[in-house]
Amino acid sequence: MYADLTRNTNEFLKSIAHSRRLDQAARIVPIEPGQRIFDYGCGDGAFFNQLSRYTAKENLFGYDPWLLGEMTFEGATTFGAVPDFIDELAGTFDVVYCMEVCEHLSDAANAALLDNVARLGKAGAVFVFGVPIETGPSALLKNVFRWWKGGRQGANPSRIWRTTFSRPVDREWVDGWCGTHIGFDHRRFRETLVAHGFRIERTACLPLRGTTAVLNNEIYFVCRR
Repeated sequence: MYADLTRNTNEFLKSIAHSRRLDQAARIVPIEPGQRIFDYGCGDGAFFNQLSRYTAKENLFGYDPWLLGEMTFEGATTFGAVPDFIDELAGTFDVVYCMEVCEHLSDAANAALLDNVARLGKAGAVFVFGVPIETGPSALLKNVFRWWKGGRQGANPSRIWRTTFSRPVDREWVDGWCGTHIGFDHRRFRETLVAHGFRIERTACLPLRGTTAVLNNEIYFVCRR
């Protein structure tokens, strides 16, 4: 199950990182009672547990094509296929989150996702995109650890060197999906957001808020349109 690979894993640092990430992500933007929130790529619903501290569960909606069968939260409205909700719910959400998704998608798949996400927000809506930092010192630490753990995600000395110095890495795609983070570049994703009409108002790097991407694991882009 997804939770066993992330929040509930026996690997202490990985477990803490995933659990803390959700708590911190819920505080990146202020959420007012009554606001409607959509989590695009909600997984097993763990983020809903954090969001429900700020707004009623009836205001929580999400989409995930694979993990709804592992849902850990009761009360949110969820969908397993895009056509089930886009037209009906377009323009009705105050905050739309999309985290731990875009780094896995090809350019074409991301373009389709960003179009869908944009349609969900009402006028003045806030969009929060969270992606991993896989370049520089952060990539060095992650990929040395992955290599040490048996070459997870295809980590090897060549990829360690290339990602540390922000060099391109070939990624393997299956139907627009790549199962690893290695080779993803958050700086290129920033350009993709702008090209699709998102105005980036600020960024937040986690877990060390207030510091730069060099020292962190993830970066969140807070946007409007």
